Parts: sequence; structure tokens; C-alpha cells
Amino acid sequence: MNANIVLALLSKHPHLM
Repeated sequence: MNANIVLALLSKHPHLM
């Protein structure tokens, strides 16, 4: 997976962190 996808998901769902 691309890091960009991960960052995008984290940006949309920061609570998942």
C-alpha cells in the first residue's frame, strides 16, 4: 500500500489512531 493512502485514511479518521 502507498503511504499516501494511509495518510489520507488517517486524515479522514484520526480517531483510528
